[in-house]
Amino acid sequence: MSNVSFFEYSYNPAYENSKEVAQRLCDLGFICRARHQHSDYTIWVQNLCILLVRDLEDHQGAGRITGMGLNVDHQTLINQHDARPDPATDFFMVTVSDFNIYMVEESVLTEKSLINYEVVRDTVNHYNKGLEHFSGLEINLAEPSQLYLKLTQLGFKEDNGRLLSNNNRFTLLLRQSGAINPTLIVDTQDVFGTTARYTLADVELLEFDTMPEEDFKDLTHKIKGYNCVAFGNYNSHSIENYIPSRVVNFNLVFRQRKQYLKIHEDTLDFYGTRTET
Repeated sequence: MSNVSFFEYSYNPAYENSKEVAQRLCDLGFICRARHQHSDYTIWVQNLCILLVRDLEDHQGAGRITGMGLNVDHQTLINQHDARPDPATDFFMVTVSDFNIYMVEESVLTEKSLINYEVVRDTVNHYNKGLEHFSGLEINLAEPSQLYLKLTQLGFKEDNGRLLSNNNRFTLLLRQSGAINPTLIVDTQDVFGTTARYTLADVELLEFDTMPEEDFKDLTHKIKGYNCVAFGNYNSHSIENYIPSRVVNFNLVFRQRKQYLKIHEDTLDFYGTRTET
């Protein structure tokens, strides 16, 4: 059994100013929650979204998503004979195709946090207008088959070329499209309020020039007015907005759903035709 808990974001402080990276995360609504006592790795939180942020002097290129953390049960963990303890995070990890997979038993996660992480901020704001939880990732690899195999061994389920987490709340798309930057999909309770919040924070959003093909009734004018894009129909839909990778070095789709469960490749291709990365 495995469910997605967090994502790892790595950058090189010699090339990207740490304060600027922190400000970009703050603009997106994240707060620095804790810092590892020995490695200075930091944990950033927004509602149920968690980022493990690493500043690495040997990191190559721009900052980007370099891994993800999974909540696993004890049996799944002990079956991973290639996993090793990582002293910088105090999690078990395995690296596949230059992508780090961290494994944490949910039963001991709080204990590890109390022992090894120093609290930077002891209160966390919960916003309806903001990112709620991670629901998908599209990542492009030269050879995705090894990562695909490892994740199925960890309990991810195959679904028409996609991988679903054990609780069906997270979809992973491994592609060979040639794109450099991954796309992170995040659910929000209020896509319009979150759009307004990012606009006030001067976060760049993609400009759309399309109207919904289907009748979204009372939502139609809000979709157009808030510069969002809609997929599906009024009874089953995903209303979305998009932050291009030049803002945080990964593409970010935030969406509000109604009876619209799965992430579709043609949805991500829609954005790909409107961006340069």
